[in-house]
Amino acid sequence: MRLVVVLVSVVGAVGLSGCYGSTEPATNVGLDRATLAAHGTANAGDAHVYFQYWPTAHPDDVFTTIGKDVPAGSSGDYTEPTASSFTGLAPATEYGYHVCARDQSVPGGACAQTRTFSTVRPTGDTVSGSYLTAFGGIGHSGSVDAHASASGKASGWITLPTDHNGSYPFATGQFTGFVTCIRVQGNRATVGALGNAGKPNTLVAALFQVVDTGPGPWNGSGDQIGWTEVQSSTAPNCAAGSFTDLSSPPYSELIVYDAP
Repeated sequence: MRLVVVLVSVVGAVGLSGCYGSTEPATNVGLDRATLAAHGTANAGDAHVYFQYWPTAHPDDVFTTIGKDVPAGSSGDYTEPTASSFTGLAPATEYGYHVCARDQSVPGGACAQTRTFSTVRPTGDTVSGSYLTAFGGIGHSGSVDAHASASGKASGWITLPTDHNGSYPFATGQFTGFVTCIRVQGNRATVGALGNAGKPNTLVAALFQVVDTGPGPWNGSGDQIGWTEVQSSTAPNCAAGSFTDLSSPPYSELIVYDAP
């Protein structure tokens, strides 16, 4: 099989008639991302090389990186961060991964041996990820990266559309704010932030509610969201977050981590 990587069942590098491929140890492993690594040689024309990775507890939830086209005869190291795909990683979670490639000899692709790594365990509660309500049409998106320290101090940022309930005088735009509080109970979280929604010199307080139903970014993942915004210079109270009137966007990969 002449490809950037050859299908193998043992850990380590494999050579076959000048063909070579190996999944290498991941680096830069953090709370929600890692850099995946491989080494290989292409000798059957141009090829496309990429990684697949998945939570080891959910082997059917396989994510694929964007990858890269490489010319025939190229050889060397290849790395790609998981963040270049659609979703971040869950903290304190073990993942399996392997390098794959496809070319004219194997158009369906082949993958090298599987390795594992575990993301960092946070010191406090964490809420991260993004959602999207429509593809190629009318809709909106939001994202959050909120963390609590071991002492409970909140930090991070959040972006949301302007309030869908119209509770303050901005018809369109986007809210961007710094996280002021985070409250996590199991798979349910409320994140509070203070920021701006496009009107100069006007502060807006936002509360964002998330119910994390597990891995999987596409339809059926079932993550639930809801948010409120009010014109205010006072930071919101996460204890006031309500989990009523939530919706399930068609795309979401929102991760809630309840620190022990």
